[in-house]
Amino acid sequence: YILGSAEVVGLMCLKIFVYGDEDEYQKLKPYAMKLGSAFQKINFLRDYSADYHELGRLYFPGIDHSGELSVENKMRIEDEIQKEFDEALIGIKMLPKSSRFGVYV
Repeated sequence: YILGSAEVVGLMCLKIFVYGDEDEYQKLKPYAMKLGSAFQKINFLRDYSADYHELGRLYFPGIDHSGELSVENKMRIEDEIQKEFDEALIGIKMLPKSSRFGVYV
């Protein structure tokens, strides 16, 4: 699901940010995907209760969904998100100067 949503948006933006330079695009692609994934997981985490209780949707494999999200599981997800942001920052620092600040902020 993440690839078809937030990661794709990041990849489309990246194509513009690198002015269509295919080598730069390929070099930065994994970082753009990590950034999109982290943002999407934040949305999933924010909407967890409504998605689970009202819509029956679950987006975190390997998490016990027998009730409310436990503090332990929430922290595990937050750690995963932070790791993705940390990886994405490497790529943000390599973006062309014209795009770097806007993506960083």
